[in-house]
Amino acid sequence: RVLLDRSFLLSYEDTPMILSVTPIAVSFSEGATFTVKATNLTSSTK
Repeated sequence: RVLLDRSFLLSYEDTPMILSVTPIAVSFSEGATFTVKATNLTSSTK
């Protein structure tokens, strides 16, 4: 969970939306949802 969170933070270091996504990811211990969200954001950001 921490590893995924760190990679996401580094990738979206300049994305303000991360603040909203980060808390959600922390809430979900599964991590699967977090990965999906990160992928969606990546497409939108790029």
